[in-house]
Amino acid sequence: GTGREDGVSAPDFSQVAQAFGFPYRKLETLSEVRTQLPGILSEEGALLCEIVCTPEQKYLHQSYALNEKRRLEIRPLEDLSPFMEREKLEREMEIPLWKQGEGEE
Repeated sequence: GTGREDGVSAPDFSQVAQAFGFPYRKLETLSEVRTQLPGILSEEGALLCEIVCTPEQKYLHQSYALNEKRRLEIRPLEDLSPFMEREKLEREMEIPLWKQGEGEE
């Protein structure tokens, strides 16, 4: 988590956006997410959108799955349960799909 009480606070994202010359939006309630996020996602160009979560928010964690060789492997954040069909996931990704062992030293 992030918060002053745990020593891992977040920056003022409005100032970060201003420093880079980006528009900034902050959504603090589920109602705001539902009503404003579609419009924010359709805006052209770079934009920083901060979505405030409740303290009860469940955290994403890495998932494990069996690979083609039936060996347990760690899945990256873009490939969490419930799993998509591999071909669809690869088509939908805007960057190459992370593969275990790549970029590790």
